[in-house]
Amino acid sequence: LLRFRNPEIHPSRTRPALRSLSIDLETSPDASRIFSAALVGCGVEEVHMVSQRPVEGAQDHPDERLFLAGLMARIRELDPDILVGWNVVDFDLRVLADRCHSLHLASRLGRVEGEIRFQRDTSFTRQSRAEIPGRVVLDGIPLVRDAIRLPDYRLETAARSLLGRGKRIDSELPNAAAEIERMYREEPQALVEYNLEDARLVREILEKEGLLELSVERSLLSGMQLDRVGASIASFDLIYIPELTRRG
Repeated sequence: LLRFRNPEIHPSRTRPALRSLSIDLETSPDASRIFSAALVGCGVEEVHMVSQRPVEGAQDHPDERLFLAGLMARIRELDPDILVGWNVVDFDLRVLADRCHSLHLASRLGRVEGEIRFQRDTSFTRQSRAEIPGRVVLDGIPLVRDAIRLPDYRLETAARSLLGRGKRIDSELPNAAAEIERMYREEPQALVEYNLEDARLVREILEKEGLLELSVERSLLSGMQLDRVGASIASFDLIYIPELTRRG
């Protein structure tokens, strides 16, 4: 039996080792169909594609419904703590959720039952957030924008500036969407490589600049959730008001 007389208790400082997974979708120009999805992280680099024939370098699924079910099952199997991407909330996850709804599937990516939910912060940032049970979603655009000054925050610009290489096709080019659709029809292996590189670029940018570690540190200091550390006013309130209260 251990006995402690007048012990002093202090909070412990723990830095969690979090596992992240970068996701990137390629779609038709109007996002009414998903062609493929790349996953990079948690020890894998892989592409899932809607295709009725084998495609080198991809895991093929004969239709979009089976593709979505397989992709979501794979994400749950990899079990990341954090999902990242470039415009991942307002594009990739929204498209995934919309296509699941259209095809009568539950958009279940979490560790427990529950679908993807979307919110927009009421602060002046109006930043979108995606809630997935048991996971955090971090969008690469605000992470980079809060830390690094760039001419703009397209993935092409960020990758060229920070990694010295860019996308295989700049999505801002006038014919980019048509070229992606053409690759899907005529050169699916080229689309696999393009899709995978986009997911790699996001992960490498965040790793090179230490932006996930910075978000964790800001969360530990402020007490804010990882996906809300960019809400600077709320973070300030969580640090300042308790200290002000203690000082009377």
